[in-house]
Amino acid sequence: MADLFDARGHHATSIAALLIVGILGGCATRSTSEISSVPVTVAITEDGNQPLTLAGLGHVQGLNTAAARAQISGQILRVSFSEGQSVQAGQPLAQIDPRPLQAALAQDEATIARDSAALANAKDNVTRTSPLAAIGSSSWASAQSR
Repeated sequence: MADLFDARGHHATSIAALLIVGILGGCATRSTSEISSVPVTVAITEDGNQPLTLAGLGHVQGLNTAAARAQISGQILRVSFSEGQSVQAGQPLAQIDPRPLQAALAQDEATIARDSAALANAKDNVTRTSPLAAIGSSSWASAQSR
């Protein structure tokens, strides 16, 4: 039994020694001939704009920004720009559905026509009753009520 223990102990000592030699061998410095070279390129310089690309995380904000709001409300039919696009002053940005506004315009024009007809009728009544009131054929109160 003692022979087996000594054999195992000797065997374990040999493995430990090999590991230490392997670790220390890996820490040895390499010679300069073993180090790989870095490729270097040469180019002729050029005068002019050079492309510049930056990659990173962050928030970018334009120098000039403006809040856009409609002067009237309605359903938007078409947007005439894309986000980030430069626009000029007075350039249409969106088209609003004109049908509700056209209906309101037609209703207001009808109201004006009705009121104009009522005004013309009132002027006719005044023209007709004023001479009669002046000669006493119609009472002044009836002429004033029209």
